[in-house]
Amino acid sequence: MSDTRVCFPNYDDSILSLSHSILKHYGVSSDYATLSDLDAVLKRRYKNIVVMVFDGMGVDFLGKTLSPRSFLRQHFVRSISSVFPPTTCAAMTTYRSALPPITHGWLAWACYFKEYEKVIELYRNCDLYTQKKLDVPPVADQLSYEPIWDRINRATGGCVQARSIYPASIPGGEAETLSEWFRDIRVTCGKEGRQYVFAYWNEPDHTMHNQGTYAPDVREIVRDINRRIRTLSAQLTDTLLIVSADHGHTPLEEVVYIDDIEDMVDCLSRPLSLDDRTVSIALKPGRRDRFLDLFNRYLSQDFILFSRQEVLDRHLFGYGKPHERALDFIGDYIISSISGKSICQHQPGEVIPDLKSAHAGLTQAEMRVPLILVDLKK
Repeated sequence: MSDTRVCFPNYDDSILSLSHSILKHYGVSSDYATLSDLDAVLKRRYKNIVVMVFDGMGVDFLGKTLSPRSFLRQHFVRSISSVFPPTTCAAMTTYRSALPPITHGWLAWACYFKEYEKVIELYRNCDLYTQKKLDVPPVADQLSYEPIWDRINRATGGCVQARSIYPASIPGGEAETLSEWFRDIRVTCGKEGRQYVFAYWNEPDHTMHNQGTYAPDVREIVRDINRRIRTLSAQLTDTLLIVSADHGHTPLEEVVYIDDIEDMVDCLSRPLSLDDRTVSIALKPGRRDRFLDLFNRYLSQDFILFSRQEVLDRHLFGYGKPHERALDFIGDYIISSISGKSICQHQPGEVIPDLKSAHAGLTQAEMRVPLILVDLKK
């Protein structure tokens, strides 16, 4: 079993801080905290700085998969926080934008857009419940931001070449295989001049979802990643490899459908949105007391409930000026899992995936990601 202790995000010691350490190093002004231990290492002024993010590779999982003698664990510095919710959409956008979710607006996988009266997947521009592509302008265009590598290129006036490397399955990505992905990193670091590389790979998350958090294939994927990073490290000089993740994972024990709870759907003014382990609740007028009674009776042992004001007062989505769409996305309440359960809602025509592992809740296994530093200064 994974670690299900409740864990809130710490934006002053997080993947947001990691991004701001990078910006600080390249002379870009910052309004957010940095990681002091990473700042100290960056003072060595490497020719190449490479941030490698592996989807779903949290600290809890690493500790149960790789031996203490493995390359990654030998270079493990400590754990840091993801963002809330700890899910790819919110966390990767924080890496890319150096902004917290409240400010960049990419709160989770699927958000409610009131002008269309639909819950829309931000990456795919489709209806979450029917999986049908929508004949509307890409909603992601409403949540635009400047990528961190563009800010670095502008601030350094071309003295640093900053770029991203992604799988071909992601728009703008070119690497068809993990071998190609590592090759692209190696080739980029071998170029003349200073290089900054932000590299993302979509495993082990994909296989975790389908086979389980600690499935044999998942363990082999991470062992392969460990071997490849060790090999890459032997091929590079004057380089700092920063290895981390967007979030962790936890085994999925049960999916709770609110349709099975008496009267709960009747309290809602719109379908559930955001993610399976953190959902947005919008209530019909006059249904607040009934909803709270039902939550306390049926869900309070496995989930935490936050009112909209509590979400903002606790800065769950981070500090900063809220994006103009973020408050709509939050709704009246947020429910987040603190157990092995997810929460969903049936809809006509809905395609229900059979997931065995999940993330986006408030457990330590999901929230804590590694800070791994491989110093190749010679």
